[in-house]
Amino acid sequence: MGKRHILIKREMAIGDVIWVTPLIEHFAVIEKCEVSVMTSRKDPLENNPFINEIYDYEYMPNDEEIIDLDNSYESQRNKHILASYYFTAKINNPSFFRPTLYPTFNNYNRVLDKISRLFSKDKLITIHCSATSIFRIWPRDRWNVLINTLNELNIGIILVGANADYSFEENENIVNLVGCTDFLDSAAVISLSDLFIGGDSGMSHVAFAMNIPAIVLYNLVSPEFRMPYASYCKPIVSNSNGCRFCMNNCDGIYRCDNKITPECVLNVSLNEVINSAYNIISNIPSKQFINKIKLFNK
Repeated sequence: MGKRHILIKREMAIGDVIWVTPLIEHFAVIEKCEVSVMTSRKDPLENNPFINEIYDYEYMPNDEEIIDLDNSYESQRNKHILASYYFTAKINNPSFFRPTLYPTFNNYNRVLDKISRLFSKDKLITIHCSATSIFRIWPRDRWNVLINTLNELNIGIILVGANADYSFEENENIVNLVGCTDFLDSAAVISLSDLFIGGDSGMSHVAFAMNIPAIVLYNLVSPEFRMPYASYCKPIVSNSNGCRFCMNNCDGIYRCDNKITPECVLNVSLNEVINSAYNIISNIPSKQFINKIKLFNK
């Protein structure tokens, strides 16, 4: 009897597609299947050694066994996203592989050139100041205070994101890569850092996949349904007890009267983010990132 051919469907979004990678590895390694994926976000799956084919979302399946994850998490919001995927895929004894990304040496070499002037710093922090949903974006003035506070230390700060994301002027401590890198370049940058800080966005899931300590801001969704099982994450949770976590509801309907900046995102504590960053940074050995850089700087 030949191998099972599994076709996993998950159209969007970056973080949700990243969380498909543990299933891919489970089917390939544990169940010895050939695994293909249909998605509109191919970038998190590039170079994945456990994938047979990556198809556009318009692909017409042949005789593959289809696992449709498109409404999996959305219809099971009382579960962690990975648990919802396992349930939909009917995996009763999950292996709990970590989400994983596969930047290449070329990705690392491109970003090393861009951040090389920060190698004299004691530590590196990557920050993503945005999110796909405007309702998860911390106000710009909060990011300004955070970045200016960290800028007073001997720390290298790398800003990542897409063209439309917040960015800041460069100085001797800051390298602005917003809109200047592709997805796996950003993953490479984050993997070289000592700490990631960002909202509940695709880039936070990149940090989880690259096993980098993360401070992540949560307001619409409870962190218990989004955080990694293995890598370290310090969740900074909105203190708006009356209205936060509205997306935990299984209908997934956003319920805030303020359609621009919800109260729950305003009530993510700036002081808590700063103090958490100080606490994590103080426990990281100086120049630890240099050892990682040496692996790729050839």
